[in-house]
Amino acid sequence: MKLWSKQSLFTILLVSTVVLARAQSSLERVNFAYQCDPKGEIFVTNKVYSSGADSVILFSNIFINEKQADINNYKFQLSVSDTYGSDFKSISYDSLYVGSRGKNHFLKFGIPKWPTNQVLVLKVESTFSSAMYYYDIQPAEILPVTLLDGSQVPIVQNWVRSGTFNLSKNTTAQFYTYYFEAALPPMVTRAPDPQKEMAIDSIMTILDSSAFSLTDIGFYLFQTDTSSQKALPLLLVDKYFPKLARLDQLVDPLIYITQQEEWEVLNKDSVVKRDFDQFWLGITRSADRAKKVIKTYYDRIEEANQFFTTYKEGWKTDRGMIYAIFGVPDRVIRKADKETWYYNATSVSQSIDFEFIRVNSIFSNNHYVLIRDRRYSNSWYQAVNNLRKVRY
Repeated sequence: MKLWSKQSLFTILLVSTVVLARAQSSLERVNFAYQCDPKGEIFVTNKVYSSGADSVILFSNIFINEKQADINNYKFQLSVSDTYGSDFKSISYDSLYVGSRGKNHFLKFGIPKWPTNQVLVLKVESTFSSAMYYYDIQPAEILPVTLLDGSQVPIVQNWVRSGTFNLSKNTTAQFYTYYFEAALPPMVTRAPDPQKEMAIDSIMTILDSSAFSLTDIGFYLFQTDTSSQKALPLLLVDKYFPKLARLDQLVDPLIYITQQEEWEVLNKDSVVKRDFDQFWLGITRSADRAKKVIKTYYDRIEEANQFFTTYKEGWKTDRGMIYAIFGVPDRVIRKADKETWYYNATSVSQSIDFEFIRVNSIFSNNHYVLIRDRRYSNSWYQAVNNLRKVRY
C-alpha cells in the first residue's frame, strides 16, 4: 500500500492579514494556548535532526483538524529569533512537501546554517481562517539521529506503538522498563519520594538503515555516541495510547481527584470494575452526571498524553496534571526557559496562573517542571471539587 503522495516542491508564502491568531513581531507576544486546544484548527508536531556541522533537517507533521480545510489552505515560513523577545529574522532553507497519510501531512525543511544561539520559528498561516500559528524550536531540541517507521515516515512525536523502524545512523539503543509516578499536586512543595534508580534492562546496536523491531513497552534511548549527552528519547506505548483501555490504566489518573479513603479502595491489585463504577456513582449521585464527568476527565487525560508526553505519559507530567484538572489554559506565554499558563475567572473558579520551568536532559529536550506553591491549595481543591460535582 502506497503511503506517500507524489513529492513536490511548494512555495513558502507569508501574508500579513490575520484575524484569529494575529501576526506577532516576537515569540513573547504569542499566545501558545492553541498548541494544547483539542478543538484547534491544526496540530503541528516538529522534530529537528542534525545533518552536518551547522545544518539541520526539520520534519513537520501537520494534522488538519478542520474538516473543511486541506493542506492548500496553509502557507509556511521559517525564520529565527535571537531571543523570545526579539524580532524574527529571515533565513535560507529548502522546503519539500513529502506526502500525506489521512489528515496528516509531512513537510521537510533543509536548513544549511542554523546558529545554535538562535530559536527557530515555524509560522503557519491559514487562508481558511486567516489565523497565524507559531511553533518554536530551540537548539537543545536537535536530535543526533533520525527515526523512521517501516514505511520510511519520520517519527515526529515522543512516543510510538510497537512496529518496525529504521535509523539514519549507526546507533546504540538502551531500553528501560521503568514505572514513572504521577505528578504531585501543585501545592505540595516537598521533594517527591525517591524513586528507584533507572537501570538499563538491555542494550542493542542498530546499523544504519537496517530494519529493527520494537515490541517491549518502556523507554528507549538512542545514541550515536554513548559518551555524549545527545540522544533520541522514545516512549513505546500500547496499541490504545493515547487512550486508556485497561481498568488499571483508568484507575491510575484518579489519584488526582480522589480522597485518601477512595484511593485506598481503588489502588489495589484486586480492584474490580464494580469498585471503579461505584466511585463515579458515589461522587456524582447520578448515572448521567457520572457519564458526563467520565467523558470530560478521560478526554483530558487522552489529550494530555497527546500534547505532553515526554519520557513518561503526558498525564503524569506537571503540565498534564494541570491540564487534567483545569482544562485548556486561556493563555500560554513562553520564554526560552519557562512558560506560564493563565486561566481566567469563571462562574465557578477564580483566575489563576501556573509557571513551568523548562528542564532539558538526555531523557527529554522539552520537559517542563511546575514551580509549586502552597498558594495553589484552595484553587486546586476547588477545581477538583468542580470536576467531581460536574460544575465546569
